Amino acid sequence: MNFKVGDKEYTLEYTFEAAENQKCVDAMTDIFGGAMMTKIDESKSEALQIRDFLMTMSDLPRMAMDMFYAGLLENHGEDGDGEIMSRLDAKRLYKEFCKENPDDVMASSYYGLITVISEQMEKDGFFKRTGLADILESMGRAIQETGKPVKKPTDRKKKQPTKKQKEAAEKKVENHSTSE
Repeated sequence: MNFKVGDKEYTLEYTFEAAENQKCVDAMTDIFGGAMMTKIDESKSEALQIRDFLMTMSDLPRMAMDMFYAGLLENHGEDGDGEIMSRLDAKRLYKEFCKENPDDVMASSYYGLITVISEQMEKDGFFKRTGLADILESMGRAIQETGKPVKKPTDRKKKQPTKKQKEAAEKKVENHSTSE
């Protein structure tokens, strides 16, 4: 994917350099792995799931920059034109891009940037190359194969009275009706 800053055209590519960048792979694992686990982890309460989601949200800017930087490495890093040699270089480039293109989806928010990057990663085969696609597919199959019914929390259901409690309640009603 190409984009322009000033008079220079840049390319985001998620092949070898990005696949070997640990921070980029970690960010994708956090985003997609976390989303997958939220969908399948019925043991966590809704409040804990929301907390975990919000904690991930607070990391979006960091993860977006890690992913943006990694995407620039193939063509503009050490083996490319050498213009982007650090994460700080990538951050400065992104900041300039946002100033020049405020209406672009990539500039609208870090979530927007991650969305565009994720689409490019898919096109470039990033998920397959890193093994993330295979891992998520295996996890999905394992969950389907277990065939266990999804457990729903029962802490909000009204508890059913025991046999002794029912008998005591009936006696109480009888005593109350005979004393009137």
